[in-house]
Amino acid sequence: MNGVKTLFVLCFPLLLGACSSIAVTYYSDPEGATVVCNGSVYGETPLTIRYALSDDDKRLGVLYTDSCYAQWLSGYRVSYSNRVHLPRIPVFGYQMAKRPLGDGYAQDADYGLRVQTLRQLRAQQEENRRLMQDQLREQRKTNCLLEGKSKC
Repeated sequence: MNGVKTLFVLCFPLLLGACSSIAVTYYSDPEGATVVCNGSVYGETPLTIRYALSDDDKRLGVLYTDSCYAQWLSGYRVSYSNRVHLPRIPVFGYQMAKRPLGDGYAQDADYGLRVQTLRQLRAQQEENRRLMQDQLREQRKTNCLLEGKSKC
């Protein structure tokens, strides 16, 4: 029971902080579209932007975001809704822009596939880096024990 109280005390400030802002993730299909909000380029999808929440937003259960759109490599654009319905505990939300079939779709789909492949490659590289660090740490411990050191 004591552990539960400690966990609550440690997590309560996080819950309060999470309620003062919300992370909205912008997706596109195909992925890799550029997200432009109020004339400024923010990056490629999927992309997360953090918005502050007012008391009115929380009361109404709706956040009105910046005016944003997805623009694919071909130049095709789709606007995102600027309304995000807030969950009971507003921590995250999402927006989706689906590009319809038509001129330039194959180019955009190919680019989206490249973006996915690159993301997977980066994740695999990060996992390999983490595994190598773990192996190096274990090797250092082993070497330390073999040298008879009590403190390493």
